[in-house]
Amino acid sequence: MKTDQFDTTLFWKAPMVISTPADIVVTIEPPHYLAYVPLSVWTSSPSGVDVDPWRTRELHVSPCDDGAGQVYLGGLLLDPAQSCVTIEIESELNGRSQRSELRLDAASTGC
Repeated sequence: MKTDQFDTTLFWKAPMVISTPADIVVTIEPPHYLAYVPLSVWTSSPSGVDVDPWRTRELHVSPCDDGAGQVYLGGLLLDPAQSCVTIEIESELNGRSQRSELRLDAASTGC
């Protein structure tokens, strides 16, 4: 995994498997980033994946037309100066919305 974004960025590996036919939006608060790439990009980069082109604070995932699951490899690019990381996950299936919030305490200081 490669990034030119920060000299001190921490990478937290967190693969994502989408097996539901829902539209999903994942967001992370600044100064952190999401860095997910399709499985084919991750596995076909023998010298390491450059995640900079894939870096984002909001990721939209829609179901495949054939209903097959999707796999995204990558994770989170975290600024170690920030101890609390907040990630929001919103999904919509058949006109019903669901929202979840995940807080990661990266420094064990309490979020």
